[in-house]
Amino acid sequence: MKTDEKEFSKDSEQFGAKNGVKGATVRASVYRTGSYFGITPMKLANGRLLWPDVQLGVERTRAK
Repeated sequence: MKTDEKEFSKDSEQFGAKNGVKGATVRASVYRTGSYFGITPMKLANGRLLWPDVQLGVERTRAK
């Protein structure tokens, strides 16, 4: 496995579960826009998508 491939270790279901959505939601976003909130998956030769092991965060600001 190449070093680039180690970073992309999750399938769409795992990536979606980590980010609180269904895998189908992630796949639909990729097919519509090419990414999921700016994160682009690696597409394998067999058509599967591999995602990095990241969790999207919500930047919160405190009300003053």
